[in-house]
Amino acid sequence: MSVHSLDGFAWYQKLERVRKLATQDKSTMFNNIGHIIDEEFLYYCYYELDGSKAVGIDGVTKLGYFKDVHRNIQNLLIRIRRGTYEPKPAKIVEIPKEDGSKRPLAIACLEDKIIQTAVNHILQAIFEPTFLPCSYGFRPDTGCHEAMKGLFRLMNDTPKGAIIEIDIRKYFNRVPHVPLKSFLHSRISDSRFLELIDKLLIAQTINNDGSVEVNNLGVPQGSILSPLLANIYLHNVIDLWVLDLKKFFRGTIDVIRFADDMVFVMSNAIEAQRLYATLPKRLEKYGLEMAAEKSSMLPCGTWAIRDIVTRKEPMPNFKFLGFEVRWKALPKLDRRGRKQYRPIVRPRKDRTNSRLKDVKEFLRKNLNAKNHKRVLKQVRSVVTGWVNYFSVSDCGSYLWNFTNQVRRRLYRWFNRRGKKGCMSWVKLQKILDSMKFEKYPPIRSLHPSMRKQEIPE
Repeated sequence: MSVHSLDGFAWYQKLERVRKLATQDKSTMFNNIGHIIDEEFLYYCYYELDGSKAVGIDGVTKLGYFKDVHRNIQNLLIRIRRGTYEPKPAKIVEIPKEDGSKRPLAIACLEDKIIQTAVNHILQAIFEPTFLPCSYGFRPDTGCHEAMKGLFRLMNDTPKGAIIEIDIRKYFNRVPHVPLKSFLHSRISDSRFLELIDKLLIAQTINNDGSVEVNNLGVPQGSILSPLLANIYLHNVIDLWVLDLKKFFRGTIDVIRFADDMVFVMSNAIEAQRLYATLPKRLEKYGLEMAAEKSSMLPCGTWAIRDIVTRKEPMPNFKFLGFEVRWKALPKLDRRGRKQYRPIVRPRKDRTNSRLKDVKEFLRKNLNAKNHKRVLKQVRSVVTGWVNYFSVSDCGSYLWNFTNQVRRRLYRWFNRRGKKGCMSWVKLQKILDSMKFEKYPPIRSLHPSMRKQEIPE
């Protein structure tokens, strides 16, 4: 890997220069970026890692690596620059999903995580400026709440159109390497750096049965690189494609994408049918498959919903980022005395029930725990995480119901630990108040101001 260009500058100055060049000209080719990975940069990537995460097959923790960190970092840098670095096999752990299936996660060794972090920073500096505003997943200063705000803005601005909800079957595990590498080669020509990415991409994995295999397909979830590589792939496959489609479709066409979760909002329902029929072919062309049972096309807009209500049909709803999106009638009528509707959200029932089930199972396992404060702190962290995520417009009653259900489980847990009736509701509330158990952030608004919608043609 080359080490000449700008070698006298600190790594962050080099990285900022790459980011500046990528922002100024989105067609710039980067032919010598390996010099950014130096000893200081590797130290930064090491300290950036979370030491509480699971360890790889070598059993090396962040603290254990620190005992001889200077020699370890120097040896790692030498192997990278000589091209002799080879990642160790990643351990595959299966995590259960809400639908009963399992999601495989790849747990890499600490040194491999350091390299993944370094490569991720460089790729982010090159590709982040090229991403479109419709992409929200795993990007700086964006998140699920910003994606929901963008979706609501589009839905409020569409009086009579359609929504297309798309689900890609096992996306992260099915990303083909050949087109992904071609997208990387379109911006990077540094062969040594590309070779390093290839090694990380095809690193071996160890399955639950002990078998070892080379990763010839997909970007394994759990890898630090996988979110960015997944974004780069769908940026070229979906985002830029939708940008080109605007020339050939009547009406507006927009997409809100959070990694592989995406929703298309179109002002013309007939054109939406064309797009819905075209999407499976587009995904198949790039080695992906649309899950038809989890994808759908639904009417969108206050005019479309009004027609549905007139026909006495059930209102459409769909799931996006853990929320269930529905329609609600506004108390204020329009200037012609007709009902108006706006989108609202609620937490998905399966996500809520799954989290309550986890709390119940955790309390059951810790029925005989000596320190009840440790158990309460763990439950509080789970509840706080859930509430922080769903603390948005229209979810106030669901937040109260969720915390009330957790409170009831704690009440039963305390009474099972001692004799019946040893814990009263008043005493439990005092304990929870002393631990600031129910101190939550204010509810965030997802709804932009309602704009006047013109009568569609």
